[in-house]
Amino acid sequence: MNSKSFYKSPIFITAIIIISFVAIYQIIDAIIPFIIGIVIAYAVLPIVEFLENINPLKKRWQLTARIIAIITTYIIIISVIAAMLLIIIPPTIQEAKNVIESLPSYLNTAQNSIQKLDSKYTGILTTTTYSQLEDFIANIGTIIAEFIQKSISGTLNAFNKLSTLILSIAIIPIFLFYILKDRDRIPKEITKLFPISTRPDVTNIMSEINNVVRAYIQAQLILASAVGLLVFIGLSILGIKFPFFLGFLAAIFALVPILGPTLGAIPGILVTLATQPEYIWFVIGVYVITQLFESLLLAPQIHGQKLQLHPTVIMISLMIGSQVAGLFGLVLFPPLVAVLLRIYSFYRRNN
Repeated sequence: MNSKSFYKSPIFITAIIIISFVAIYQIIDAIIPFIIGIVIAYAVLPIVEFLENINPLKKRWQLTARIIAIITTYIIIISVIAAMLLIIIPPTIQEAKNVIESLPSYLNTAQNSIQKLDSKYTGILTTTTYSQLEDFIANIGTIIAEFIQKSISGTLNAFNKLSTLILSIAIIPIFLFYILKDRDRIPKEITKLFPISTRPDVTNIMSEINNVVRAYIQAQLILASAVGLLVFIGLSILGIKFPFFLGFLAAIFALVPILGPTLGAIPGILVTLATQPEYIWFVIGVYVITQLFESLLLAPQIHGQKLQLHPTVIMISLMIGSQVAGLFGLVLFPPLVAVLLRIYSFYRRNN
């Protein structure tokens, strides 16, 4: 293999991409605002494209139509955030505060509820399973506290100075504006950094990466929103306490592929055991129906068609990602694997 063939080989390209991801992770604190900007850009891109396409000015003044679409999208985002601050955020924060304050008593009550359920439905839980479940509930308070502490610590480390935080908040909307405005120009400028002979391949690879990342981000946001909404509606109908907070948690956990909805059910089940144990089977039913809806209807359509990843591949990428980069790896590694597989498939088709 000559040097030219080696530089175009899938092994070399894959190695470059992996090294790039590792390098990005090493400087993640500095580039968090830009990552957030890119994620938001992919999330709102359908709105911008729709507003741009329906604008009659596009035929003669495309850039003007695009800027108007971006500004309109900003107004929509600000309006949604304002509505959330006024309607959704206050009850969610209050419910979260109540849950945290009542957590010790809730855990004790949940243990008692499990004992009563085990006595009522003798034989459902084996001795080993019951012991493991009891130990888990006894330790869940410590687990949650450690998770919150690590999350807060990580956030503070990323934005360790007030000036950095202010700068980051200021950078995101500006960076987002230029990403959306120059989204056609940016790939062309990047392509110019490569030798002329390799530019067609670079363009195709960048297109593959863009399609995967865009599909993944939009898919996870759709799935998370659907899961959170379904959990909120189900728990509200049953009259379970803290539906806003539990729906919010379910949506956050749902950002993690496959495992997320299951993990998001744990807080709701524990709260129900502690406050309204007579509704436990109905609450479990809400989460099971939500999980089935997400797994059987939404996820195959979104992940299967857009990411073209088998669930087994996603599971393996989640395990590797959690070991390499913790919570960040759970979100990062599935699209990374999808990108690598797309690049490998591209080179197999063209060589």
